[in-house]
Amino acid sequence: MLRSLKATLGFRIESTDGSCGKVRDFHFDSDTGALKYVVVGLGFRYPWRNVLISADKIVHVEWRDMALCVNLTRTEIGHSPLISADPPIYKQIEEQMREYSAWVSHWTPLSGMPEPEPAPHRRPGSNRQSFKHLLGYQIDTLDGHAARLADLFVDDGTWRVRALAVEMGRQEQAIILTECIRSIVCERRVICLEIDRAGLVSAPVHNPFLADDDTLEERLKAHYARTLQHA
Repeated sequence: MLRSLKATLGFRIESTDGSCGKVRDFHFDSDTGALKYVVVGLGFRYPWRNVLISADKIVHVEWRDMALCVNLTRTEIGHSPLISADPPIYKQIEEQMREYSAWVSHWTPLSGMPEPEPAPHRRPGSNRQSFKHLLGYQIDTLDGHAARLADLFVDDGTWRVRALAVEMGRQEQAIILTECIRSIVCERRVICLEIDRAGLVSAPVHNPFLADDDTLEERLKAHYARTLQHA
């Protein structure tokens, strides 16, 4: 079944020996859609400390009780690595731009040092995106700007990102398979799709106020099976 990642933000973390923190974000592989980390805010135990928990430590999710159960103790969670240990792409860009701003403020052609490089770039092999940072990204179709990203949906069995929800109105969202994504441009906060506006308008819709939508996955399969057949 497909589940909303946005609805999972704020779920409490249940360790093997009790509750410890809440879900603040998810980091996933933008090439495969596989979840890489859960970002956990530890709250009053470690103020302002957000740590990374590997996705393979997830045991299961209690959707009705709003709890994400992990195979770690509270002490192990408290000593998990910070986001800076393996930052997503947008964090890398922010750090590079801070360094550039500090460097360029005192650089001169007579300093004997190479000119700073203003163009941000990701680390080699880095392809992790932050779900929370992607919210609100502009959605561009083949024929121009269309909407903004409202949510991502994952398979609750594999924790792989399967679809994105695009704002279509106050009470409905168009659901697009991740296979339709052409590129994600963090520098401009844009997600480019391989479909046109007509394809976006004809996509299955979802009511974000529904706790569960048991029919969503089947509607997506049926819609895109017809789309590919007539492509």
